[in-house]
Amino acid sequence: MKKIMALISLFILIFALSGCSRVESTDANSNLARRGQAADIEVSSAEAGEFSYEEDLKKYKENDPGVYYDGFSNTSSLKLSDTEEVIKRAEAECTIEYDTTTVYYDSAAGIWKTVFSTAGTLGNCQSVYLNGDGVTCLIVYGE
Repeated sequence: MKKIMALISLFILIFALSGCSRVESTDANSNLARRGQAADIEVSSAEAGEFSYEEDLKKYKENDPGVYYDGFSNTSSLKLSDTEEVIKRAEAECTIEYDTTTVYYDSAAGIWKTVFSTAGTLGNCQSVYLNGDGVTCLIVYGE
């Protein structure tokens, strides 16, 4: 019985620590970032994680709650050359409090995905999808 309880506890702990996504960078000063001011975000210039924009489009339909395909701030082109620039651009669309950002890239579709979240919590995430020109094409809340 103790082994079963230990396994269940371990599973719950692993699940709780996984949160919304893997951690790419952490912002210790989320209030500054939320107000659009320069924040102390440490982001590696290394390649972003991979994802499939096509698969995400299959999951998130236009009329689903928390899924938006229009009404965005980023409507003009802006060259994005690294994950730091992607995060800064995506922050213009972020409407939640967060302390963690994770960046993904779909090289086939040329789409960046930035996930804003709070470390150690489930849900309360916002994903901002930018095309190669830095224009927002999709926002999904609460992954």
